[in-house]
Amino acid sequence: MTPTTLPPAPLHHDAARRVADTIAGRLADAGAVAAATGVPGVFTSSELHWSPPSLGRGHAGISLLFSSRVTRDPVNAALAHGHLARSEALRQEADRTEVGLYGDVCGLSFAMECARRATGGYGRALASLDPQVAAQADGWCELVRREPRGTMSRYDVISGLSGFGRSLLLRGGTCRDSLTRVLETLVAMARSIGDPETATPPGLWADGPPSSDGRGSASVREHGHLNLGIAHGITGPLALLALAHREGVVVKGQREAAEQLISVLGRFEENDAYGPFWPGIVSREEWFAGRVEGIHRPRPSWCYGTPGVARALQLAGESFGWPDQVERARRAVAALAGTPLSGCGLAESGLCHGLAGTLHMLGYFTEPSPEPGVICGMRDDLAAAIVARFRPEYAFGYRVEMLNSPVGGDFPGFLEGAAGIALALDAYADGGASSLWDAALLAT
Repeated sequence: MTPTTLPPAPLHHDAARRVADTIAGRLADAGAVAAATGVPGVFTSSELHWSPPSLGRGHAGISLLFSSRVTRDPVNAALAHGHLARSEALRQEADRTEVGLYGDVCGLSFAMECARRATGGYGRALASLDPQVAAQADGWCELVRREPRGTMSRYDVISGLSGFGRSLLLRGGTCRDSLTRVLETLVAMARSIGDPETATPPGLWADGPPSSDGRGSASVREHGHLNLGIAHGITGPLALLALAHREGVVVKGQREAAEQLISVLGRFEENDAYGPFWPGIVSREEWFAGRVEGIHRPRPSWCYGTPGVARALQLAGESFGWPDQVERARRAVAALAGTPLSGCGLAESGLCHGLAGTLHMLGYFTEPSPEPGVICGMRDDLAAAIVARFRPEYAFGYRVEMLNSPVGGDFPGFLEGAAGIALALDAYADGGASSLWDAALLAT
């Protein structure tokens, strides 16, 4: 048996907490936050990085920071409520609904459930949201039943069934029927494995390219792709199936569906000088060939990289009793921890595709293991890099990179903005302890 040792304490605890406290102070007043949000100076942008009612880019997501801090100071309960109230008011005024966990209805329900567990209350508000969330989730299930092929937004974490399923699972028995339908739909999609003889792609195949700007190879633009990332790909459903099984919510074929998804990951696992990793997407030709040619290790982000994929494998291994998958995830993260942080492609600081997401996900691999020092060392380096990027002159300390603004934008949200960065720094300072908020990442 390989000897294990306990992980060391966070090296940059004080600096991380100091930055998180500063961000929290700047996000405390919901009205002031809205006024300070946007693209500074003369620059403008059509890119959406602020959606006021939503979980991903609005007040619902910002509330998670304060709900997570209630045990440190009860005043945070009122600050969380301020953002939740503003989210609800803006949702009522909006002329359209943003569907999915990272949208407004399901996102607000998720954030309120986190607040309820931290402070109590919100029972009546949650009860009013439950049927709306269930109706949106059921709509996706019906669409998949009628039209088996479509975009990745049908099943992904951000807009689709994986995210809906995680929120419904968090709500417990009150939403069990809808959760069951979500799981059954994902199981059916995952078990539809495709047929090379008839050029039939698998059920979780996504039409079109992975990004809305149309970037990607001609084949991906024409024929679509199989996405392997946790945010938009097959590891999102894998994580949900594992989390539901862990909590005793089981539907027919759930284990077999998880096995099928893991077999796909095994088929496309690659190795470089550091160890195993996975490509972000697989084209039609690569799917039928069984491998991706000329692939290089992608950036180690939550959304598409090793941290998210490895966490999904770890959850599946722990939930279904597959120690080989837990070990497989550990090896992949150990390989990642051995790569140089400089030049890895993490240009941003946020949760989705930046330093904060990688920092947080690696926290699930620092339990007693053969190499906790290596993984904790990378987490220390990530935390130090995030702290070093803090700029007091920016509205929220950090700016989000944008295609149409060379100076970026001041955005406070959960997914790419300052609230998510502060949550990751808090978790790091706490020693990587699991937090309810990261259920939105399908990390727990």
